[in-house]
Amino acid sequence: MFFGCAGYACLRVRRRTAGYRDIFGASRGTYWAAHAWLLHRPRQVSVAGRPPDRPLYLRVGTTDLNVYRQVMLRQEYAANLPPVAETIIDAGANIGLSAVWFADRYPAARMLAVEPEPANFDILLRNTAAYPNIRCVRAAVSNNGDDLEIANPGTAPWGYQVTAKRSHSDASVVHAVTIKDLLDELVTDRLDVLKMDIEGSELEVFAHPEQWLDRIDHIIIELHDRFRSGCSRTFYNAVRDFPFEEHRGENVHVARCDPRTGS
Repeated sequence: MFFGCAGYACLRVRRRTAGYRDIFGASRGTYWAAHAWLLHRPRQVSVAGRPPDRPLYLRVGTTDLNVYRQVMLRQEYAANLPPVAETIIDAGANIGLSAVWFADRYPAARMLAVEPEPANFDILLRNTAAYPNIRCVRAAVSNNGDDLEIANPGTAPWGYQVTAKRSHSDASVVHAVTIKDLLDELVTDRLDVLKMDIEGSELEVFAHPEQWLDRIDHIIIELHDRFRSGCSRTFYNAVRDFPFEEHRGENVHVARCDPRTGS
């Protein structure tokens, strides 16, 4: 039993170290894996961006590294997107890796990156500072403009959720915006790409999308039925008139026409 447990622990260490080495390189990755494993204290460190003169910042020992692997290494947003995009909304931008990915693909696009959690938002600002076409908004995306309360039912920086305001403390309160509010802020009648990863709040957002859905051409969304039952059902009911659908990683991509053929 001892050797079995020890072997399992060694396997976990090797897997974790391999993940860090994928991101930071051999020696630096091993160092940061050991730091996260032994000290259990998140620390913000840089990794080369694309281009390399625009570094990105991650917190070792947190889910930031999983997000980096999904976005930058596995290219999970590299769906059949339009060749040109002028306007993008990144709803649930986290630390800005998806916003940077879209900005590198569409350098001429105007983008809003929306994130409610303060610590994530601080790194979002840092990661997007070299991209003048990205405007960061600290807010939660909802179906109305009522203030919300932010909470993390787990411990991962990507797991923050928002709920109706219940407490009297201002510390946990976050401003809410609708997709229509964001479209008005972009001053656009049409949105080329809406990326959404809002930890279950898509249930309310897509329950009544009448004021804005007909202005959206592409939606890339992560659905969170594991948090809130009905997210997928509500989303698919709302986008039933979008004929194109594909899946990549944890994301669902729907579009008003097939981007491969334009029809």
